[in-house]
Amino acid sequence: MAVTLNKYGSKDNRLPAELWGLSTDEKPLESWEDITLDNGSVFLEIDTGEVFFFDKENKRWIQQ
Repeated sequence: MAVTLNKYGSKDNRLPAELWGLSTDEKPLESWEDITLDNGSVFLEIDTGEVFFFDKENKRWIQQ
């Protein structure tokens, strides 16, 4: 299991991506455009309201 430090005190270390799309859209597994996806990145399916968090170690989206 990999742990990602996103914030320490008042300083951001990494900023997880927030992606919105349709349930029929392919969810990226490594990067989107020039943004590398880190643990905790979020994908919101705007047509279903389903939310997914990114698991970088296993390169998968986990439905919440």
